[in-house]
Amino acid sequence: MSESCQDGNCHGNNEFGPDESPTKLIVNYIPEVMTQDMMFSLFSTMGKLESCKLIANRGYGFVEYCHPEDAVKARKAFNGLLMQNKTLKVSHALLNPELKPPTKPEADWNLYVCNLPNELTLQDLHGLFAQFGKIVNSRIASGIAFVLYEHQYEAERAIHNVNGTTPPSFLHPLTVKYANKSNPNKHKNNNNNFSKNSLVKPYHWINHVGAIGDHNSPSTWSIYIYNIAPEVEELTLWQLFGPYGAIVSVKIIKDHQTNKSKGFGFVTMRNYDQAAMAIQALNGYVLHGQPLSVSKALVSKFACEVAVAESEVSVTAGGVGLTVSSKVYPSPGAARGVWALPQPPPCTMAAEESLPPCSPMSPDAPAAQPRITTNLNHHSDFHQLIFEAVRSGEVSDIERLVEKLGVEMLSARDQHGYTPAHWAALDGSVAVMRYLVERGAPVDLSCLGTQGPRPIHWACRKGHASVVQVLLQSGVAVNAADFKGLTPLMTACMYGKTATAAYLLGMGAATRLSDINGDTALHWAAYKGHADLVRLLIYSGVPLHCTDNFGSTPLHLACLSGNLTCVRLLCEKVKAELEPRDKNGKTPLMLAQSHRHAEVVKLLTKEMKRKSHWIPPLSEFWAMLFGGAGDSKGPLLFFLFSVLLWGYPMYIIRCIPLTWNTMRLSHYCFLYWNAIMWLSWVIANRRDPGYIPQNSETYYRAIRQIPYYDKWKKRNIILSRLCHTCRCLRPLRAKHCRICKRCVAYFDHHCPFIYNCIGVRNRMWFFLFVMSVAINCTLSIYFACYCLLLEGFGLLYVLGLLEAITFCALGWILTCTSVLHACMNLTTNEMFNYKRYPYLRDKRGRYQNPFSRGPLMNLIEFFVCLPDKCDEQDLFYEENI
Repeated sequence: MSESCQDGNCHGNNEFGPDESPTKLIVNYIPEVMTQDMMFSLFSTMGKLESCKLIANRGYGFVEYCHPEDAVKARKAFNGLLMQNKTLKVSHALLNPELKPPTKPEADWNLYVCNLPNELTLQDLHGLFAQFGKIVNSRIASGIAFVLYEHQYEAERAIHNVNGTTPPSFLHPLTVKYANKSNPNKHKNNNNNFSKNSLVKPYHWINHVGAIGDHNSPSTWSIYIYNIAPEVEELTLWQLFGPYGAIVSVKIIKDHQTNKSKGFGFVTMRNYDQAAMAIQALNGYVLHGQPLSVSKALVSKFACEVAVAESEVSVTAGGVGLTVSSKVYPSPGAARGVWALPQPPPCTMAAEESLPPCSPMSPDAPAAQPRITTNLNHHSDFHQLIFEAVRSGEVSDIERLVEKLGVEMLSARDQHGYTPAHWAALDGSVAVMRYLVERGAPVDLSCLGTQGPRPIHWACRKGHASVVQVLLQSGVAVNAADFKGLTPLMTACMYGKTATAAYLLGMGAATRLSDINGDTALHWAAYKGHADLVRLLIYSGVPLHCTDNFGSTPLHLACLSGNLTCVRLLCEKVKAELEPRDKNGKTPLMLAQSHRHAEVVKLLTKEMKRKSHWIPPLSEFWAMLFGGAGDSKGPLLFFLFSVLLWGYPMYIIRCIPLTWNTMRLSHYCFLYWNAIMWLSWVIANRRDPGYIPQNSETYYRAIRQIPYYDKWKKRNIILSRLCHTCRCLRPLRAKHCRICKRCVAYFDHHCPFIYNCIGVRNRMWFFLFVMSVAINCTLSIYFACYCLLLEGFGLLYVLGLLEAITFCALGWILTCTSVLHACMNLTTNEMFNYKRYPYLRDKRGRYQNPFSRGPLMNLIEFFVCLPDKCDEQDLFYEENI
């Protein structure tokens, strides 16, 4: 017993023994998925840590606090905490471990329970056995369970009261006994003696707990696969078994020396019926020319009990112990169909696997507490009161509880490891979240499960942008990741929350981050078929060709989900080939065909045919003239070469000597318009076309208003005008140029001949340039024809004439279209894409130009009265922000 703590907060209490460290804690029964960083993040919530050490693959670790009272608080808070089917045991570490007195191993108080109902949950088990003492750890499988108590007398009391009894709603009397081979009540060696019951069913289908994966059910089921071809990889098995249900792990057994497959492996599935269906369907399936032998993975009952008790699965084959584990996780890349299988069932993704009704990760589920078979719960009634108050959304009720029970109640966790902040984020309660922030409650802790989402992830999942705003203002990182690497932006894209994703982008969310499977926010948006989010991410500068760990691009996933709009968007923006192959050699077209998405197949086939033609279609030719998606200087170099290295030498050497005396006035006109051409070219090339200021205040004002867009009539219009690359709010008729990487007011097009955008500030100079080119080429044709009449047919004259005709036609086409657009008060972009812009359609969806004031006034506005460079206030003429 310690005499005092350093600050005098715990003297006189039995907080720790004289041989125990006041600041250092030992943590046992740590889940396999927890890393040292997760452990540090969890325990640092109770105070400043001096050190944190996780003993890898051993299930325990040490944390040392700077102050003893923090260590005491952490031990009370986390000892007995249920975390991924394991119950943490936290105690003070010994000052000198070598002086530890010999005691009975803790396994002596580990109880084996059988004849349980198959549907019994871990919470029900705790409700039945927690009344007899402190449960340190527990496991539950199909009909059997293991319960580890802290002291022997607690285990004895549980055996005495429960063994042989039939609790309410149970069909058979329970059998409760010590799980280890040498329990305290037996003094003879029973290592080779098995009970009679153990021989009744000597082999069991492996049903275990603790494998890597999302454990939404208390057990998983292992399948044994034999006769696997040497070239088959674990990913192939995942894709083969994936359509039949959720997979926890896949493992192909390999030789340690040669690293080659031994021809057999294991697949662990979450559901019994799904596993049985996979065995029935795939037994005898020919994979890479070899028929598979698929059956239940069998192990002796005694070995199964030991495996469950030790939290690992060992399969004895030929006298060699094989540990079944895998590092493969489901993801958009992993949740493919089996392309070789006829009519595969739809696949589910890891983030959408079924969850317990009491889990907040199932937002639409009722808020009822989990069913408990007894009137006792693993957590205190006080903790339940604070969570009920948070779910009600009444701040006054929470304040009354905090006044009575203390502010530390706001740091409590429920039986699933969720904090009050998680429930407030899930329900979208802004007032409750603000209250939690004001009282210093933790608002950035991860759930103590496999996924490990933070409150900000739940707020993004439900689209509560106002709650996200409060969390970010309290200091939560905008790129905070859960245990699987999912950021808030990925979560918003996963569930189609466009406004929340736009708000996160405006607050600096990174678009290039990926989860543990290499999937970015664009991968998730494409896989889920959220076209608005795909468009938003594309215009935010997200790379389109990034691949995940399975070699899949966003186009692969869009074809997999069959969303035609997403596929069309990605095809329009993808510059490279449309046939990238993933690690299985599958192209997007193959995926669409295997999943019978006929419209997607038709679109991809059309796009590939169009790109394979030698002669580009008219639309591409026009895009080349007006600057398509490419960033090529070819047209500019061709123009300069033709004029400076061919046109002018021919004019000086051949044309002037023959025609100067007879056509002097025409030469003066030619020289004048050449001067106009080069002057207008330089100004159009160097002048600012009307760039919208970057990092504008209006952009951040609009971003801050996104949480209130639910009450805003212009929500969609404003969201479409946000440019997250330039961080500006585009006015009407402005557009982002992907070549210049800037937003341009009154964007007309990007001209490759002057290598600059054409906008409100240089459109008149562009008009003078194309008109002077047309006039100069017309005079060149006149000079060439006159020289042919004087000297007769010559190859140089013919080539010059053809070049002049080409540039003359191009110049007059551009001149005429510029005059036409000026008379209509439209830009080239609006002329060809008017269907994209709502302001160019009336209420019935028909074309309507609200900017036209007649040809004369439109021409005056084009040449004389230039509009303001950036009039941002037109966006808010009806609202005050």
